[in-house]
Amino acid sequence: MNTLLAFHPLRLGDWLVSIPAIRHLRKQSHVTLGGSARYTDFLVQLGEADAARALDFTALGESMAQVSRYDRLVSWHGHGNVAYTARVMAHNPANVIMVHSRAGEDPSVWKYLLRGVGGDPEAADLHQMPVPPEWTERARRMLEDIGVDPDCRWGLVQIGSADRGRFPKSERLIPLMEQSGCDALVLHQGPGDNPSEFVKDWARPLPTLLEPDLPTLTGLCKLAAVYLGGNTGVMHLSACVGTPIRLTINGPHCLSWIPWGATMEVLDMWDQMIPVQATLARFVAYRKAKQGQNGTAAVSEMTEAIR
Repeated sequence: MNTLLAFHPLRLGDWLVSIPAIRHLRKQSHVTLGGSARYTDFLVQLGEADAARALDFTALGESMAQVSRYDRLVSWHGHGNVAYTARVMAHNPANVIMVHSRAGEDPSVWKYLLRGVGGDPEAADLHQMPVPPEWTERARRMLEDIGVDPDCRWGLVQIGSADRGRFPKSERLIPLMEQSGCDALVLHQGPGDNPSEFVKDWARPLPTLLEPDLPTLTGLCKLAAVYLGGNTGVMHLSACVGTPIRLTINGPHCLSWIPWGATMEVLDMWDQMIPVQATLARFVAYRKAKQGQNGTAAVSEMTEAIR
């Protein structure tokens, strides 16, 4: 079996949306993930890759020496770097280098990535990621430590970082929480999150899971009855383990990041719950029509078209 290095320097959600593509690559190759050790080691622990290497783009961009031990490279970064692209293709013309988040006609990033490595979304391996029992046990203990019964129906709330466009607005998220039917709601706060304004708007007790490690966070996502929040890495992780998702979105562009797993609904811009596939179908139809006119749609136009 040949060896392949799949490289990506970014965050958890970016890796998780790539899993269908990685599963396809593993059918024919021994796959090593290159990037942040925090995420690549985690995916190896979950059985989604064969090996991991801590690797940054600066080192990889300066020399192909770190790639020479592999038969092929799939790089989901560096597409616009002419020198890097030339070195990648000189190593092996069969290498793949592509933009990670350009969805083309189909707004689903995971489908775009899968097609980019020769896969067919209609035949994609979309099974839920299995969660080790010890991870869910750690999650149960963390819930008990903050006064939440792990066996009740509880919802996992994620705010994320306010400096990203995916930050959910309180006026959209609070009704979603109030209508969740959960016995308890629990806020996850990661290292870069800033939920202070939302907590002020909520104005009620909200037990907080403060920076759990990734295995414990995975167990928490698995135990939760529902994910409530914006487009974050925790949303993708919840989807990967089969937890239902209720997502607030700030515009049609967010539909590109709909995860490949889970039972899911989207809270769209017009304060109504609609099935995600209906949203995507309208978005695809509009995008294709606009491309046929050789025009580029503004967000306001897309919003009106798929309303």
